[in-house]
Amino acid sequence: TFALYAVEDTKILGLIKTPIHAGVLLAAWAIFIIWFATKKRSEVMAMFAVAGAYYASYVPLIYDTTGSQVWFTFASNIALAIAATFFVIRNRWANLSFLALLTTYVGFAYWRFKHPVGDTATFQEGAIFLGVYWIIFTAAGFLSRHEQMTTTKRSTFINLNNGGFFALITITMLQVPALRDQYWIFPLAFSGVLAGLYFLAKRLLAEEELFADVILAKAAVLLTLALMTLQPAEQYRALLLAAESVTILYFGLRTGNRLLQYAAAAIAIAGTAFAGYTLSQTIIAQHFNYHAPTLRIGVFFGLLMLIGAWVARRWEDEREPDDSLRSLPDFFAILGLSFGLITCLTTLTREHPAIAAFALASFGLVALCFQRLQSFSQALVHRRVGVAAQ
Repeated sequence: TFALYAVEDTKILGLIKTPIHAGVLLAAWAIFIIWFATKKRSEVMAMFAVAGAYYASYVPLIYDTTGSQVWFTFASNIALAIAATFFVIRNRWANLSFLALLTTYVGFAYWRFKHPVGDTATFQEGAIFLGVYWIIFTAAGFLSRHEQMTTTKRSTFINLNNGGFFALITITMLQVPALRDQYWIFPLAFSGVLAGLYFLAKRLLAEEELFADVILAKAAVLLTLALMTLQPAEQYRALLLAAESVTILYFGLRTGNRLLQYAAAAIAIAGTAFAGYTLSQTIIAQHFNYHAPTLRIGVFFGLLMLIGAWVARRWEDEREPDDSLRSLPDFFAILGLSFGLITCLTTLTREHPAIAAFALASFGLVALCFQRLQSFSQALVHRRVGVAAQ
């Protein structure tokens, strides 16, 4: 059918008059092949049929630059995505689901960023299409319960789905100047959705712990991105990241999720970078003179990092001696003490030397108490080991 339309376009044969008819006929043939593949239990034949059906859905767009058939194209893609989900659940064809996933998002990218009609499309249209695709493929990833969909394949499939959806929504949203300042809302909302998927995975796929942990780690990354792009709270971004780091650290320690613990350390580093940038800008503008807002940010950031060190210390005894995460308390303590010390030296020394000296003495006492606490904790661990050995 596509060949007949192509020759009609050159006025040679002319059996098919419009691209929509060519697409419908080719889609009908693909549906017949899908039915035949299901009857013969042939995944390879079904993959060729689905690929042909996806191509058929884009025939109207390829030859109609006005974009009048765009809803036909995306309605066809939604139907094909549902069909692929049906095959994954009923016939256990995991490879077909990957083909449908990649073809759907690549096709959307072609329409939105390559086709002439993509420039006239609204953000709402793209968000609706991508949202429906994401829901369908997420359902496919969670509902597939067979040996073909292993833990690794399921995690890869869900991550590709989340990554494709997030990347395309981000690009589409940033192309609209009026929406750029509100971009932080999207990663914030999507992180909440992923947190919900984490609890769903813990309930429905309790035996696949890595799958749930990866989803939760992605939620933490998106929450961090939301805070980093939050324009209204730009000057408090470092404090928000520090608070998020401590929260994620606590949750990671309570659940034993090592990915979250590493994520907490990475978020703390990002918060330190933002706080350091604020401090450097103050030094350039104030020439080491007193500046109350920067002092508050530096002191509170240091305190939050020390709270993180205290939280990490509570679970230190449960780790093996050679565990790399055993150094988390020292990591957070060094960040907190160093940043608080540097902030006091750069903002108080010139105009308030007495307060600076008091602050330095206070940080010294905190460091001494922290060291004594560490020594006591290590002695307690050795004592427990000795009692257990007896």
